[in-house]
Amino acid sequence: MMKWTGAFTLLAAPFMVTSALAQEQTPTPEIIIDRNEPLFEYHFGYSPTGDSALDTFLRREAGRLEEEGRSEWREGQDYARRHAPQRPLDRRYSYWHEYFVKGQTPQLISLSVTRWAFTGGAHGNGWSDSLLWDRQNRDVIRFQSLFSDWLAASLVLREPVCFAIDRATYLREGGNPQDYTGQDDGLDPNLPDGCPGVANVELIPVGNIGQPFDRLLIRYTSGAYIMGIVEAEIPVTAELTGLLVPRWRPAFRAAPVDATVPTP
Repeated sequence: MMKWTGAFTLLAAPFMVTSALAQEQTPTPEIIIDRNEPLFEYHFGYSPTGDSALDTFLRREAGRLEEEGRSEWREGQDYARRHAPQRPLDRRYSYWHEYFVKGQTPQLISLSVTRWAFTGGAHGNGWSDSLLWDRQNRDVIRFQSLFSDWLAASLVLREPVCFAIDRATYLREGGNPQDYTGQDDGLDPNLPDGCPGVANVELIPVGNIGQPFDRLLIRYTSGAYIMGIVEAEIPVTAELTGLLVPRWRPAFRAAPVDATVPTP
C-alpha cells in the first residue's frame, strides 16, 4: 500500500482528488519503493510488465529518480545555509512517481506515468508523463517517432484531442453529457474555446494486453495545480495508422468509431 505521511499527504491531496475517478479505476502498483525520512519523502510504484528488460529499466529508473530528488534536496539545503542561515533547515522535499501499463504488443509496451514533486512554496506540482518501450531495441522511444510525418499526424489529432479534453473538463465540472456542445471562441470556428495543442498533452497508446493499440489516452495537465490531470480517450483511426512508420503499423489498428465525435 502507498504510505503518505505528514505534509506530503496534505499537499498531494488537492491534486489527486481531481483525478480520483482515474485513480479508482487503476490498480495499486505491486512493487512500491517508499522512503519516509524527516526531510525527504520518495515514492516509486510500478507493476511487473512481463518484459525483463523493461522491468530492469524501471528498477534503475527508481534509483535514478530517487538520487535526482536527493541531489535537488541537498542543493536546496546548501542554498538555505548560504542565503538564510537564520532559518531552520526543516523544508521537506517530496517526490512521487507511479507507472501503469496501458497496452502491450509484441513490439511495444505503453505506460502512463503520474508524477508529483514538492520542494517548498505554497503547493507542490503534479504532471502527467508517459513511457513507450521498444521491445526489440530494449529502449524508450518517443510517441512522435512512430510516425513518418509527425506534423501531419498532429493535424489529424488536433480536433479529436481538443474535443475530448473540452468534453472531459465539462463533465468533471458537473455538466450533463447530453448537454455538451463545444463552444467556439471566435478564433477558430472548428474548435472549442481554450483547447490545448497536441504538443501540450500526453498521448498514450492503449489496448488490451497482447492486442494492437486501438485507442489513445489523452492526459492533460492544465497548469493550475488544483485542477490536476484531465483524462480522455479517443479511438485510433485509419487516417492516423496510415501515417505510421511501416514497422510500427502492426502494433496499431483502427477502431470503428469516428475520432472527431466525443463518445459518452
